[in-house]
Amino acid sequence: MAKSPAKKVVKKKKEDIVEGDKEIIVSKNPYELSVSIGDFNVSLETDDPVSALLDIKPAKVMQKTIFSLRQGGKSAEHFLYPLRAKRIFMNRLAAQFFVKRLLLSMK
Repeated sequence: MAKSPAKKVVKKKKEDIVEGDKEIIVSKNPYELSVSIGDFNVSLETDDPVSALLDIKPAKVMQKTIFSLRQGGKSAEHFLYPLRAKRIFMNRLAAQFFVKRLLLSMK
């Protein structure tokens, strides 16, 4: 059998890429993140909920934790036991997964 001709890949040169090709998405409604651990309550407004979660440094996470995320008219709440909550405050990957779960459950 004869080989089929190889497909030619066309790449854009740097000069061909115009600044208008890239879209910058700016959220008009920032996220409101609330964390409640017993008597420790924090409420933040941010464009990036993951970095906001990592910026919160509770002294001890020994009680049940309630996370709530709001944007515009949508909101989501999630309840976690202490072991999982500690992981979210310390580990960036766990925080990313948790925020994604919160965003998917927003109603």
